[in-house]
Amino acid sequence: MRNEDNYHKFVTKFLHLAGEANIVKGDYKTDFNNKLSFDLQRMVAVVNAITNTYAEFQKICAQAVHILQTINITQKLKSLQRNESNTFKQNILQAFNSQTSSDTFAIKSSIMKKIMSICPDIQCYYCKKKGHIARNYLMKQKSQQMIIEFTENDATKSSVNLRKK
Repeated sequence: MRNEDNYHKFVTKFLHLAGEANIVKGDYKTDFNNKLSFDLQRMVAVVNAITNTYAEFQKICAQAVHILQTINITQKLKSLQRNESNTFKQNILQAFNSQTSSDTFAIKSSIMKKIMSICPDIQCYYCKKKGHIARNYLMKQKSQQMIIEFTENDATKSSVNLRKK
């Protein structure tokens, strides 16, 4: 069995071939375990050691297959999301690099509108309200402007003090 194979078809085929090959029913569990995929064998190694019958072992294998399939699907979805995210980022960078600085604001605002429509739960870390981000928050922009002004004033005062000395 390979990871992508249908488990229930595999079990049916195994039982059919085991019957045709006249395998002793006591050996079903061992032979069945040997035919499983490596990942599934690793997941059920302990169960193989503690169960006595093929029926018990096969039931637990069916549960493990379901878990393994869920893990594989989740990993595929995550990798697809990463790829889509990377493509989105690359498109944004290309758009920024190809545009003039006057067009940059329009591009940024359209991107932010798209992001806000996709993720409406985004909230401003500055005021904790939803619907905008701190970059677009007017009060933050004003406070940053005040900080810049104070910093510039301090810098000019210190340069004047240095000249006096």
